Amino acid sequence: MVKTLLILTILTTLTFAACSTSDSETASDSSSSSGEALSTGKTGTLQEPKVYINKLLVGDGNAQGGASEKQSKCDDTVSHCVRKKVPHSIWDTITESIRAYNPESQRKEPFCEINEHKNGSGVPFEIGTKIEVIGAPTNDCQHTMIMRPGMPLSKLPTALVKVKVLEGPNKGLEGWTWSSAIAVDGK
Repeated sequence: MVKTLLILTILTTLTFAACSTSDSETASDSSSSSGEALSTGKTGTLQEPKVYINKLLVGDGNAQGGASEKQSKCDDTVSHCVRKKVPHSIWDTITESIRAYNPESQRKEPFCEINEHKNGSGVPFEIGTKIEVIGAPTNDCQHTMIMRPGMPLSKLPTALVKVKVLEGPNKGLEGWTWSSAIAVDGK
C-alpha cells in the first residue's frame, strides 16, 4: 500500500512537471548568446526579415516521410518552403516560455512570445538602419509566437535578438527583433 502510494505520488509529480509552462518576463539586459553569428556586441544593419515555413516538416520540427537535412534548410530558392511576412518592428518586451510547437506534439521547446495585445505594437524600423546586438533571450529560443490584434496567433521557426538602434530617428531605442532582420557587418 505504501509503495503504491509512493509510486502514484512520484508519477503525479512527474506529470505536473512535464505539463507545466514556465512564463517569465525577460530581463532588460540579457547577455547570453544563441551560438549563432549574432552574438552580443556585433553591429550590423536592419534588413527585410526572412522567416520560412518548411512544408516538409510537421509542427514539432520532425521530418515527414524522411525529409533529409538538406531538405530541411529553407531560402527563397527552395520550392517546399514558404516565406512568412512578418512585421518590420522592434518590441520593447518579450516573454519567454516552454511550450509545444503544435497541439499534437509531446515535445516542448523554448519560445519567445510577442504579445501586442498586452504590450502594444512594436516600433517600425527602416531597412538599412545601423544597430548593435546587445542581447539574446535567456532561454535560447529558436521559435517565436506572435499575437497581434486582428490577426491569428502565429508560431514561427525563428529566433529574436535584442538590439540597440545606433542612428536615425529612433537612435538609442533598445528592443527585440527577428534574428534574420540583421545583416552583420563584415559578412
